[in-house]
This record gives sequence, C-alpha cells and structure tokens, in this order.
Amino acid sequence: LWMVDRTGTVRCLDLQTHQLAEVLQLPEAGCTQLAIAPDGRRVAIAQGESRSRVWIWDIAQREIVLRLEGITGEIEQLTWNSTGDRLALFALPGMLHLHEIPSGQPIPHRIPSESPIIGMHW
Repeated sequence: LWMVDRTGTVRCLDLQTHQLAEVLQLPEAGCTQLAIAPDGRRVAIAQGESRSRVWIWDIAQREIVLRLEGITGEIEQLTWNSTGDRLALFALPGMLHLHEIPSGQPIPHRIPSESPIIGMHW
C-alpha cells in the first residue's frame, strides 16, 4: 500500500507484515496525489498549489528520474495509462494535461473541463 502525505514523505506498507517496506522523501513538501505505474517500477507524485509539478520516482533506483514542471493550479487527479508511457493529470481550476513518459513532453492537447474532475482512470 503506497501513501504520500503533504510533507513529501512517501511510504510503502507491506500489508502481510504490517511493516514499512519503503520510505522516500521528496525534496519539497505539499504533495497532493500519488499514482503507481502499471509495471510497479515508478511512482508519480504531484506537488504544489498555484504552480505544481510531478515527480517521477524510479522505485528500484530510489531516485527522481523525471520532473514535470510549470503546471498551473493544484493537481487533483493523476493516472498512468496501461503501458506506463503516458500520464494524465487534472489541475484546478479545470485543465486536463497529458504527458509522454519518459520524455515528459506534453501531448499537444489540453482539454478544459467545466467542473473539477473527481476521478480518472486510463
């Protein structure tokens, strides 16, 4: 079970032993969302309020391998596609962003939404 708190601490709890299996610390606080890649090798963590970013952690290497910057608004939703090569995120006040992974390049399409998205799954 992966968890992230607003301090930037990411924890993985082994549900069989009830012990912490992993603890990762982001360089900054203010985390809002977490999403595990389908292959289980990477975790995406959203951070920030008015200007947000997404950190992509390589779990085995225990390091940040990509940072998506300059996203306006707090990220409310974050999800990987089934192959782990795209990431979708929804940031307030109402913009859907799509990114290629591992390059981090935005997919040239940002889709506005009239109201906040409360759930997303690719």
